[in-house]
Amino acid sequence: MKRGLAWPLENKQDSPHLFANGAVKWFYNWSSDKRSDVNLEFVPMYWSANKEDQIQFASKVRSQGGTVILGFNEPERGEQANMSPGDAARVWKQHIEPLANQGVRLGSPSVASTEEGLNWLQAFLNAGCHIDFLALHWYGRGTDNFLRFITKAHERFGNKPVWVTEFACTSWNASQPVSQEEINDFFSQSIQNLDSIDWVQRYAWFGAKRHFDAALGSGNCLIDPNGNLSELGKRYMNGGNIRIVSIPKTSKVIALRSNANGKFVCAENAGNSPLVANRDCASGWETFDLIILNENNVALKSHANGQYVCAENGGNSPLIANRASISSWETFQMIDRGNG
Repeated sequence: MKRGLAWPLENKQDSPHLFANGAVKWFYNWSSDKRSDVNLEFVPMYWSANKEDQIQFASKVRSQGGTVILGFNEPERGEQANMSPGDAARVWKQHIEPLANQGVRLGSPSVASTEEGLNWLQAFLNAGCHIDFLALHWYGRGTDNFLRFITKAHERFGNKPVWVTEFACTSWNASQPVSQEEINDFFSQSIQNLDSIDWVQRYAWFGAKRHFDAALGSGNCLIDPNGNLSELGKRYMNGGNIRIVSIPKTSKVIALRSNANGKFVCAENAGNSPLVANRDCASGWETFDLIILNENNVALKSHANGQYVCAENGGNSPLIANRASISSWETFQMIDRGNG
């Protein structure tokens, strides 16, 4: 139920139906109107008191059977909702908080991943506003940086549950864009973590379009230029990762010998270089823990560095032992070839 879709209304070429019947279970579109008959839970947003009719919002939520709403969109930013904490608090108390008495859960105003955004949210809450969960945005590089930010917000605001309603991997620099490999890696690792953190209730990758500007990077697109799901979109819609909540104990220690040349596979350079079959005997760099996950699925942990073997870049790059945890790229099928 965690995985959702941030659907931009300006994308009139495509439809949220692309993501139906898969791992995506809910969507929002930065407005209070569903505008689609897709069979996904719709979460309305009160984008800004400067745009949305305040009385109509509550009636729309009720008429659509809504049980949860999202608050103002990046209100600390002039080009977004553009509201002071005081103005936002007044509107919130008058028009949004009464929905809570009708059983509607209230998501906070969605702030950007800056200290300015967190300080704005602090002032808003200090004004006595009630929320049920934090709605956060994050753009940048590095899964560790991403997790640090959402954890910091979670702890700062009373350990409230978190929805990450926008996130993507980007440098925000058109002249130095991130590679597709880096985006894919961030996608896999961040979603694996979001799926496993109990206080993260929902998340939505950005974004559901065919193209983004060079600063954000079209490598984050869930839809390809022809209107089909991109490779990232397929993974997002189909489940994206095999979630390993707890890693089983090592089944046995093994070495891998290639039939191509009779050599043992080595985690070269203490695991810092790709695997290669080039050794006549097996010692530390040529041995692996074989971990049985489920059925025929296994993982390999290198004795060279204690890291899991990964099929980098969705399997388009050489195998390398460089992962601290297991998701889909670190999972392999063991096939019995008999005497072959």
